[in-house]
Amino acid sequence: IGANSLGNGSDGNYYSQRDERWANRTIGNSSENILNVGCLISSVAMTLKKNGVGTDPSAIASNANYFWLNTAYMNLRWNMNPWPNGLNSYSLSISQIDDELNNNRYVIVGVNGCTHFVVLTKKDGNDYIMHDPIYGPDLKFSSHYSGFCSAETFK
Repeated sequence: IGANSLGNGSDGNYYSQRDERWANRTIGNSSENILNVGCLISSVAMTLKKNGVGTDPSAIASNANYFWLNTAYMNLRWNMNPWPNGLNSYSLSISQIDDELNNNRYVIVGVNGCTHFVVLTKKDGNDYIMHDPIYGPDLKFSSHYSGFCSAETFK
């Protein structure tokens, strides 16, 4: 898709893995690109940006230290602590998601058997609002997904 054609989201922190500015960029030392497997990279970039880090999916993909060996698998469990701006990453239980969102922190969740990652930005009644690296910003979670298999945050 065209550069920024899905917009920046209501909070200015949205990135699409399909954005032409980085979609074909290879990840780390792998042969994979952001378009095909960059949902977690894009979600991390959104979450870091929310926390004041000037970054985008391309910048993360270009740092081979973020990935296991010559793969596109991120080292999020979570050997990179501290991240830029002194941020640390934390795994959450599903029951902690609402507390993190109430504290104005994004939560990266795995969906579809943890084969895709999205960013929850806030609670909306019994649903969530998300930035999805594929479908776009400010979407209702239930419009595309029904549950989570993992959750992570930065603080």
